Parts: sequence; structure tokens; C-alpha cells
Amino acid sequence: MTTSELTTSTSALRQVFKSLEGVTPGRSTYPILQAIHVSGKTFTATDLDLEVRVRGGVTQALDTPFVVEYGAIKRLLPHIDSDEMAIHIGGDKAELKFNGSEYAVPSY
Repeated sequence: MTTSELTTSTSALRQVFKSLEGVTPGRSTYPILQAIHVSGKTFTATDLDLEVRVRGGVTQALDTPFVVEYGAIKRLLPHIDSDEMAIHIGGDKAELKFNGSEYAVPSY
């Protein structure tokens, strides 16, 4: 059975994103550099000179790796007041689910 949803705590995801902050540019001529690669419980970001891998506090990992836009999720994180959240992957978007709401962000 293939898992299409990653579950984690919001605080763990905030720590992961804080660790990747310095290597993920806010603007780039290559949009893929503004994204992070998620494989299992590992989050990876690169600016082509430096690559940072962080193993996050993922409760349930996805079977298939995916790439998601860093900035879109980072902007949502301060507004999440529940501690449990999920990221559902489908097609060209990732859906963040928390507090009964769903937010779609670009996925590659």
C-alpha cells in the first residue's frame, strides 16, 4: 500500500524549516532552488553550492519522494496553532491539512 500523506507535528516542521532557511533562496532564476526535496523522513535543500539534509520529526513518512515549494509552507507555519498536521501529495500540488483546513501549495 502506497502512502500519499506525510504526518508530522507543527513544531517539528518549524525546526526543519528553520534549519533549511539559510540555504533556500527567497528568489532564484531557477525555481527548483526555492523548493525542498522530501524523501522518507529527510528534508533536503540546496543552492547548488551547499546542500543541507535534515531528518525531521515525521510521524508517518511517504513512500514516494516529492519536491515542494519552501516559501509557501514557511509562510503558513506561523499561522498553524494545532500541533498535528499532514501533507497530502497528489499531482502537481501538495495539500497541507491542519485544524480542519486544507491549503494547496506547489509541488514538483
